[in-house]
Amino acid sequence: MNLNLRLFEFCNALAVPFNVERWRSTSAHNRVIGGAPNSKHLTGDAIDLSFDSKDDLLSSALLACMLKFEGIELDLTNNHLHVDCGPRLWHVTKTYAGYVPLDEAQLAPSSSPA
Repeated sequence: MNLNLRLFEFCNALAVPFNVERWRSTSAHNRVIGGAPNSKHLTGDAIDLSFDSKDDLLSSALLACMLKFEGIELDLTNNHLHVDCGPRLWHVTKTYAGYVPLDEAQLAPSSSPA
């Protein structure tokens, strides 16, 4: 089974708890779940993670940006992060209403009252 080493290192660098929802998929599994025919999951070059909180999601997405991953999608409704090794020239935030541009300001975790 081929898994991308950069993604493995990314997961090891995360400082928050997470669940791996999907990493490497077979073609048959990808079809069943409605994955894209050219999904990076088919080659082990993408990972889907879920988090307990939006702050954990956002800090993890910021780390992915800092590590120069090229395919980053966030589902803010479900605290879900997709990271792949591109190549792409864009980052998007996936919300339940659709796709909106991603910038680092959106990734700043909310400040907690002292």
